[in-house]
Amino acid sequence: MDTEGLGGVDENKNHDIRIFILSVLLSSLFIYNSKGTIDENALQNMSLVINLANSFKVKEFSDKISTEDIQNVFPRLLWVLRDFSLKLEDSNGNPITMKEYLENSLKDVKGISETIQQKNRIRKILRDFFKDRDCYCLVRPTEDENKLQNLTSASESELRPEFVKGIKEVTSLVHTSVPVKTINGMMVHTSVPVKTINGMMVNGPNLVALSESYCKGINEKGLPVLQTAWNYMCENQCNKIINKLVDNYKDYIKKSIPNMPHPSDYLKENHKESLK
Repeated sequence: MDTEGLGGVDENKNHDIRIFILSVLLSSLFIYNSKGTIDENALQNMSLVINLANSFKVKEFSDKISTEDIQNVFPRLLWVLRDFSLKLEDSNGNPITMKEYLENSLKDVKGISETIQQKNRIRKILRDFFKDRDCYCLVRPTEDENKLQNLTSASESELRPEFVKGIKEVTSLVHTSVPVKTINGMMVHTSVPVKTINGMMVNGPNLVALSESYCKGINEKGLPVLQTAWNYMCENQCNKIINKLVDNYKDYIKKSIPNMPHPSDYLKENHKESLK
């Protein structure tokens, strides 16, 4: 799903947190895109993750939530950097991968001041919450300002070859190398990322039920409750299965016992057959 960006001028911080938490809880892969490098400004823009631990509950009547609880429900993070212009090198000039660049950016900075502690807190929470994370850097699509303003109408040949290559690679990364959403350590790999909870794959109707429960929790109590959402989804699925079984039973009885009345033994026998 595609959500609006964070930090809108017409919205408050709580609005951003709600958008963020909904997209995280409903996703198997969370793609966060920003412009330029991962500097202090970019990390500060992600500072709302500090409030995520206070933005949902695991159980209805318990405020306890651990890092493991969060890791079990959070998706994989793919941080896409647009208009990236730096050379991928470490402090010694050695080439590094995009993922290594991300990991280096999330390392604690040295210092003991309150400002430094706040910076490191953001880094630690990102490391702890998004245990499975990756990064992809995209160069500027074109140096032509006129074409930049009309990218949707630009042909592939008008864009920088390295940008076109990067788009294809990051698209392939999303569709081919992402594990499905897992909770409690149960993981299933597929060619397309699929949402699963407690090892159960979430289909369309279940995703709707999950979304309804999360939104209800946010609107009524300000916090989505994971266990409540899971129970709601399971109840919804079970009711559908029960209704289907009841319909199948009725169809079987109508076909096997077209006319009434019949002896009780005959009815009992057909009833046993219908349950097989």
